Amino acid sequence: MVIEFLFLPGAILLLFCAFWGPKHTKSNPEVKNGALYAALLGEEIDDNEEENDDQDHVTPFANAGLLSLTTFWWLNPLVNKGKKKVLDEEDVPRLSLADRAKTCYSMFIEELNSWNLKRSSQQPSILRTLISCNLKSILLSGFFALIKVITISTGPLFLEAFVYVAEGKTMFKYEVYALAVGLFLVKCVETLAGRHWFFQSRLMGLKIST
Repeated sequence: MVIEFLFLPGAILLLFCAFWGPKHTKSNPEVKNGALYAALLGEEIDDNEEENDDQDHVTPFANAGLLSLTTFWWLNPLVNKGKKKVLDEEDVPRLSLADRAKTCYSMFIEELNSWNLKRSSQQPSILRTLISCNLKSILLSGFFALIKVITISTGPLFLEAFVYVAEGKTMFKYEVYALAVGLFLVKCVETLAGRHWFFQSRLMGLKIST
């Protein structure tokens, strides 16, 4: 909770940058679109070479199945390697192509240009463009957050039911076992929903999820 709270000032700062960035760019002729792109690219890499390298050392998350995604089973190879030795930079797999800065930047520019074509008379909104690019991830993250809130809210209901059972006010014979199993399942769903909520938030960025 403390770490999440410490992220808040940075998120607020990035939010202000999203609002005031276009005005600063427009008023400062030295700032060009190419300057934003150069920092993301780094060294130039041949596309064919990068594609071949991706197939050998891409994160298992890119090709994980539903069960593996749900249980975070795709992390096991990296965790097992970390138990045997200290992880080096080459031990950590690369991001999938869809999650890399170059791909995200291209998507952002495409969406921003689409905004300019549709509303040429209005100033483009970086915040609105970011939301449009990450709308699916935002909705998915919000869904997991809703599930977590709902499961947390059932805690007092289970507690009240256990109190009634302790007082002898049972509705059926094996109610206490049914409540125990139900509470266990709810806590499992709460844990998974919370983990996927945080993971999806980090996956799409600090700045909108927070």
